[in-house]
Amino acid sequence: MKSNSLYDFWRQHVDFGFHPKDTDKIREAGDVVIDWTFAEAKKNKKRFSKEKTLHCKIHKNLFPQPFSGNLNSARVFLLYGNPGFSEEKDYADNYETNNYVNLCKANLRGKLKGLICLNNKLNVKSGLKSYWLKRFKHLADDLVAKRIASNSEEALSKIEQSVAILEAGAYQSRSSPGGWFFDLPSSRKARDFARTELLKRAKQNKCLILVWRKKDFWDLPDSAKNVIFRKNARLSYLEKEEREQICKWIR
Repeated sequence: MKSNSLYDFWRQHVDFGFHPKDTDKIREAGDVVIDWTFAEAKKNKKRFSKEKTLHCKIHKNLFPQPFSGNLNSARVFLLYGNPGFSEEKDYADNYETNNYVNLCKANLRGKLKGLICLNNKLNVKSGLKSYWLKRFKHLADDLVAKRIASNSEEALSKIEQSVAILEAGAYQSRSSPGGWFFDLPSSRKARDFARTELLKRAKQNKCLILVWRKKDFWDLPDSAKNVIFRKNARLSYLEKEEREQICKWIR
């Protein structure tokens, strides 16, 4: 597969935990890490729900998710914040769900053709899959209604192949970890990729960029061609106008 700077960066760390270039900054940030085993995550489920101070900490023993999808061929890029956390479900993905880790490794190496969350090899009960299926449901319905896809299965396949997700931060947390997190080398690498490579493609009519979250972090020009910004970043679904644009690019 054709290389790019983001793939080159993450091929240095195709594993659980933090990218080696991030570790010093994370250590300097202080008490910002949850270092649980899967057994400890299950044991601490109630504690985690109650202790809000834990929600902004990043989880060390999960696979990083800096992006998902084919960064070289995707037609639509969703620019996000950082991967969320749904308590023990995410630990189950990493330690009990068949194929999850193998898919993550293939993704970081640039070997996947599409989104992990819609991959047929990923269990439908996966926390990652259930999260994104809800967000893509109306888009899949629109693709069928517009006869771009003949049924929901084909619609999801087209989304899988056409869409990529780029995270401002690679590591999971319930709430935003804070400003220090988005100054990590891995975060700066993601922003550089968006502001150089993706903007260039958008200008050349090769892709659409939807800034879903962290508009200030991504810092893309308001007038940039084929770049759209959400009015309400916290909405958990794609709005009609956004789906209209994405459908055109998937078509």
